[in-house]
Amino acid sequence: MDDCPFCAIIRGDADAWIVHETPTALAFFATGPAAEYHTLVVPKCHHADLFAIPSDEWLGVSAAVKDVADLYRERLGIENVEVLNHSGEHAQQDVFHLHVHILPRREGDGQDTSWTDHPEIEKRFDALLAALKA
Repeated sequence: MDDCPFCAIIRGDADAWIVHETPTALAFFATGPAAEYHTLVVPKCHHADLFAIPSDEWLGVSAAVKDVADLYRERLGIENVEVLNHSGEHAQQDVFHLHVHILPRREGDGQDTSWTDHPEIEKRFDALLAALKA
């Protein structure tokens, strides 16, 4: 897509600090990073989100995520990472080209990606599962 910032990086029309590349995925440092080595992994073909990407292409993206995490562990000794994807406006997706964040974590880093537990939902598990199987 012409107006997609990640497609511009993939085409070589925009600057990026490339960490890792495969035939189907590209990993680069995130601008406005939340931590050192905060990295985005994107498919080279434009797909808006997790729902839009074919499963075989998703496997290539997820393999690249693992490659980058392993690289950071082997070269930098990073032992803690958070892997995040936001798919959809209400999931806080801001660039509508599928991307996976790799966020190295360390004690006291000031990041908080916790959520609120809703244990009352457990009482509805049978109904939730039935809806999936209907």
